[in-house]
Amino acid sequence: MSIVISVHGDTNWNKHTMEIRQSDRTVDGQIVKENEYYGHMDNFAGVHTVMKSFFSGQIKSPRFRLEITYGEETDMEGAKNVAKTLVSHDIVIVVDVTGTPTTKNLVVEKCRNKRLRKYVDKILVQNNVLYDLYPNCPDPIANQDETNVYGKVTDFTFFFGIPTRGGDYNDGPVYCYQSDIEKCSEALVSLINGLNDEFPFDEIEKERKGEASSSVFDFFGDLGGSLFGTKKKEKEE
Repeated sequence: MSIVISVHGDTNWNKHTMEIRQSDRTVDGQIVKENEYYGHMDNFAGVHTVMKSFFSGQIKSPRFRLEITYGEETDMEGAKNVAKTLVSHDIVIVVDVTGTPTTKNLVVEKCRNKRLRKYVDKILVQNNVLYDLYPNCPDPIANQDETNVYGKVTDFTFFFGIPTRGGDYNDGPVYCYQSDIEKCSEALVSLINGLNDEFPFDEIEKERKGEASSSVFDFFGDLGGSLFGTKKKEKEE
């Protein structure tokens, strides 16, 4: 049972640009000056966030596993290889950029499992994270990502979106607030540790084993009934 962070390291470009600018941002009704990145954010913002979390030294979960994948921009080959190592009760958090409009620091998307969504919501609230949470994908730019691969193996996956704005992140440079990456990095640590402590992994594993045993029992029960039914019919004839 693992908590897997999946972040793709490939990009759409052969050459990247990045600069830091200062802009106005409305925070709690007040306009403040804030630094922001302007450049090719997909997936600089995601990798930067994950690396800040990883090297913070604050991740305490023994279940934690980091996967930096390849091929996300083409055929999802890296995610497909990671999916082969998963079991149905692993949690996979996909960290990437989003174009979903928001005034928050974080956008959680595709968190479809109600049980997982309850814990994600609870942990983020407990840690005073400013976020939007969706069971679907409201991103107007793209809706295909690594959760589409991992969702075939486990119900417990969701998209951890770093907000960008100012255009299509697949097409060229966009904006991303530095403070959003800082806050997302902290939120990711909180989610990993919080899910490790609070999510009912053992209970779910027992449920899944019970379902598997029941399926095997039903199969042999049906098989036996079919065989005996055939023999009985032969005797009656």
